Parts: sequence; structure tokens; C-alpha cells
Amino acid sequence: MKYGIHDDATTKDKIADLLRYHSTKSAAEMTSLKDYITRMKEGQDEIYYICGESKKQVESSPFLEALKKKGLEVLLMTDPIDEYSMQQLKEFDGKKFKNISKEGLNTATTDEEKTKAEELKKQVEELCKVIKETLGESNVEKVISSNRLADSPCCIVTGEFGWTANMERIMKAQALRNNSQGSFMVSKKNSRN
Repeated sequence: MKYGIHDDATTKDKIADLLRYHSTKSAAEMTSLKDYITRMKEGQDEIYYICGESKKQVESSPFLEALKKKGLEVLLMTDPIDEYSMQQLKEFDGKKFKNISKEGLNTATTDEEKTKAEELKKQVEELCKVIKETLGESNVEKVISSNRLADSPCCIVTGEFGWTANMERIMKAQALRNNSQGSFMVSKKNSRN
């Protein structure tokens, strides 16, 4: 079914109704996208998801920290085809999908949280410059403060339009891949602290 979403744009919305995923709130049961939407927090306008090699791996990801602390549900996608199908399935029932391992995630929902995030950003601006200089231009595109973490000191995210680390892993595992073909999609990493 997931291949159908990637391969057939005319029926992807019908197929999406049938999809089931594990999530941070569904325990051993799998959940549908419709059920996920019924559990969304007030003011939440995106369907959060993360892709990885295994359920155990994605459940321990630092990307989940702040979202779990706020009680926000995240879909846990572990099939390699999920990376491909999510590139085609941009939204479901008017809610856009958001890969939490990519740039652009903002967990601040209240004005107070947004103000705190801006203050923190100003306070650590100089530190971020030093970290970027230390890591070097070839290793990271930028280093910025973020509200996406709760316990971990930092994480490395992918740019909005590049491949995630999981997609890079999948592409490297392709038996018949063309090494020169995908080099332009390998993303520069962004350090969040």
C-alpha cells in the first residue's frame, strides 16, 4: 500500500486512509492517520513523524524529547518505503506532515514559550558562532539554538529539502545506485543546541 502512495498520485489519498503506524501514544497498537488527528492537541496544525531503521531506534531519538514532554504524538515510521511515500503524501485531511528530524520544527506554542525561545537564541548566539567555526563550514551549514530538545545537549537536523540521515542510509544501501546521481541531495547538517 505504501508503494501505491509513492507510485500512484491519483489514489494516494484513498490509500492514506488505510495506513497504520506505531506512534508515541499507541504503544503496541498501530494507529490510523484519522485516529492521530482526533488526538491532536489544540493549536497543533501538523502531523509529526520520524523515520528510522527500527521502532526501538526512533523511540530513543532525541528529536522526540520536547514533543513527548508537551504530550504531542509522533508517528514512528520504520519501513524504508515510508521515506519515499512521505515525499508524495504532503498532507492528510488538511493537516501537513512534518518530519521532526528536519529543519523548521518549532515546539513553542504559547507567546511565553516563543519569547523564551527568542531570548535563548540571543543569549547563545556567540556560542553558536564558535561551535560553527570549530566544526567547519564543510560539516555544518549552521548552528542555532532550538526548543526541540528537552534533555539532550544538541542534535543534528537535516535541511528542509535535503535527505534525512535515514534516507541517506537507505540510498547508500541501494544495490544498483548511481553514486554520482544522488550527491546533490546529500544535505548539509544543522546543529541544534
